[in-house]
Amino acid sequence: MQVITFSDEYKPSPNDVLCFMGGGMGNTDWHDIFLDTLKAQNFRHLVVINPYNPNITSAFAQIQWEFEMLNKYIDKAFIFSMYFDKYTDQPISMYELGRASVLSKPQYVTVGCESKETTVYTRYGFPCIVTVDPRAPKAEDIKIQCGLAKVDMISGDAKVHALRVASAYTDIRHQMGI
Repeated sequence: MQVITFSDEYKPSPNDVLCFMGGGMGNTDWHDIFLDTLKAQNFRHLVVINPYNPNITSAFAQIQWEFEMLNKYIDKAFIFSMYFDKYTDQPISMYELGRASVLSKPQYVTVGCESKETTVYTRYGFPCIVTVDPRAPKAEDIKIQCGLAKVDMISGDAKVHALRVASAYTDIRHQMGI
């Protein structure tokens, strides 16, 4: 497993599955639990995009980096992972969840070509994994948002969240035929 943080270089491999690690920055204990749980799985081709970096002094730089990483890799083998902890409201995470919940649905367009119609796949679908600590300040809002967007959400801790990501990773690798 590889973890990419702000300023890290990443050279994509066709066998990689990328996982955006979204969630609270107020208390980062959950980060260690999440990463340690995934590392224990020995996933060779899992690449975790971890936005947390204590050396970033600009909120703009961090948010811009997250946005660029999501846009750059969202059309690859990709997992959007969002964990809502019990410490903060996480307004940026709420935005990212809203955006990802729309983009995570595969989209098709039917195109008419002379007397024949063809269905064209316009966006890649990807798993949108959302786990919420039952004590999260916005737990009810997140539940409503996920329900309306048809995104599966469960209550749980960081370890449960990591195991859900591990399951999605295994499914994607299976779909890739690897």
